[in-house]
Amino acid sequence: MGFKAIRGDIVHAPSKESLEIYPDSYIVADGKNIIGVFSEIPEAYGGIEIIDHEGCLVMPGFTDLHTHGPQYANLGLGLDMELLSWLEARTFPEEMRFGDMDYADRIYRQFVRDMVREGTLNAVVFGTVFLESTLLLMEILESSGIRAYAGKVNMDRNTAKGMTEDTSKSLADTEELIRRFEGNDRVRPILTPRFIPTCSDELLSGLGRLVQKFGIPVQSHLNETLSEIEWVKELYPDSRSYAGIYEGFGLFGQTPTIMAHCIYNSEEELRMMKSGNFFAAHCPDSNSNLSSGIMPLRRFLDLGIKVGIGSDISGGDSLSIRQCMVSAIKCSKLKHAESDESLLPVTMTEAFYLATRGGGEFFGKTGSFEKGFTLDCIVVDDRELHPSEMPRIDERLQKFIYCGSYRNIIARYVEGNHVDPEKVMETGLTGEGNARG
Repeated sequence: MGFKAIRGDIVHAPSKESLEIYPDSYIVADGKNIIGVFSEIPEAYGGIEIIDHEGCLVMPGFTDLHTHGPQYANLGLGLDMELLSWLEARTFPEEMRFGDMDYADRIYRQFVRDMVREGTLNAVVFGTVFLESTLLLMEILESSGIRAYAGKVNMDRNTAKGMTEDTSKSLADTEELIRRFEGNDRVRPILTPRFIPTCSDELLSGLGRLVQKFGIPVQSHLNETLSEIEWVKELYPDSRSYAGIYEGFGLFGQTPTIMAHCIYNSEEELRMMKSGNFFAAHCPDSNSNLSSGIMPLRRFLDLGIKVGIGSDISGGDSLSIRQCMVSAIKCSKLKHAESDESLLPVTMTEAFYLATRGGGEFFGKTGSFEKGFTLDCIVVDDRELHPSEMPRIDERLQKFIYCGSYRNIIARYVEGNHVDPEKVMETGLTGEGNARG
């Protein structure tokens, strides 16, 4: 792949403390990997391809560290409930429908298209208990051009009729999915026990063995609501902590691990989370909608725990990580107010970092324009957001995050390749992917 450069008003956050801005500059790459950001094309790269977005903001694409593909049709519904009743009344019945491949194909295509429209270039996705439709989800993600992890959900107790898996089959199907996508460059499998109450000891032990066998990452939920935590205590009265149960089965930090929510945490759990293999997925929209609580985000950042942002649809009500950034800032301000001001609100730069480089770290070198990172970015035409005059670039970024929409995003690039969300809706992919073919 030849050298290329993307021109525009460039902004990124290489750390949570710093926003770097390059007016009318060029990101130069060897096709996939970034060489540097320059105010002019260096003489050594004269004559390379220039993708010209002069006057537009060029920023890293977003990472959605926690979302549920099969819940997309439920977006905005049932949000007057709390978590456990919402799962029973809304979520499990909807996920049951994904045994129907035609329905799964239709909803998953809309989900992936709309996620890419919003500028998400990396996503970590829950499927359902159904192997075939989860493989389909992974094929559609692959066809989109973005980077993703996706997992077949494991549940063999305390769930809806028709979704309670045979333990041996759940493990066999999970291994089959791993083998089908083993070695895929962009869409990879991730172990996905739903949460402790829906997984037996036998199932959790089997998943721990798969971690050892294949060395693949893990995603699940942790400390989302007080009622959930009490339920876990009833099931494991001798456990030292909720996180400790996962760890005891080899599902917490032995490989890269994402735990969503992490609202109510003991000091011991916070120490466990400081592992280099742990990422917390902060899902502020979902936590607000389901009355779960407010994650102490400032505490996590002060402790150096890795955090990314998750849309968590359909507990969350939007696939827009841009919107979730705003919610994260607002929730941190509420936490600040209720903590006697001991937990400072997160800043705009910090939220932008979490949505790009912070969560992107789970995927490797993405979410920043540092040398050696992959050329992943979105291009934002924000002129309509400024009716009087164009302000400073940092103010333009803030205006887009708070007031923009996916319609302002005019281009998306992954590894230097243009990504078109509308191609996801093209027919003819079902049954033709390299995983299920």
